[in-house]
Amino acid sequence: MSQNTNVTEYVTAGDDAQESALPWSYRQRPWLRYLIDVVSGAALGIVGTFAHRMGAAQNIPYGLVLALLLVALGAWSARSRDGVAGFALYFIASTTVLYFLALRSGDVLIAAGFDSDSLPFWSQHVGYSWLFGVVVVQLLLLVFPRRFFSMPTRRVGRRKSEDDSGTDD
Repeated sequence: MSQNTNVTEYVTAGDDAQESALPWSYRQRPWLRYLIDVVSGAALGIVGTFAHRMGAAQNIPYGLVLALLLVALGAWSARSRDGVAGFALYFIASTTVLYFLALRSGDVLIAAGFDSDSLPFWSQHVGYSWLFGVVVVQLLLLVFPRRFFSMPTRRVGRRKSEDDSGTDD
């Protein structure tokens, strides 16, 4: 009988022997990784700002949940890729873009600070939930231990054949 085994290995950014198994952005020079953190933070701040209102008019804020999930995944990637320094750059970029879009006069990208009896709860409060939720979600990720941010890579080992079974017939 032949046995099939799969080998799962966990690789961190400092492991030279397995570094080729890491994603592209993890294998770059430090300055480029930091640039990736800043650009991804700014991009997810913009995308989340446009997406956070989806479903709020129906009182089902799935856009807010998806936008916060995107920001959390980006923050996880930044901290996994570059540690606390990369996380800080991501945090600064995402919140700066977010609050810049919120403070622009004339455009209502983040509707907040109004009260109406004719609008659903989430339609009135999703703006504040987005503004504060981005900060809270990222700060929660900051207090997680370092081992939570290791990059697992799955490598499939070779299949054992009958010749490799280790038994002599």
